[in-house]
Amino acid sequence: DLQGSVEYKAHLCRVFAKRAIEAAVKRAQG
Repeated sequence: DLQGSVEYKAHLCRVFAKRAIEAAVKRAQG
């Protein structure tokens, strides 16, 4: 299902972005 694949990829992008932001915040805080 192409639509499901697109939604899944969007979900992965959000999860990856959230983790990246949290990691950046931790680095900034020391």
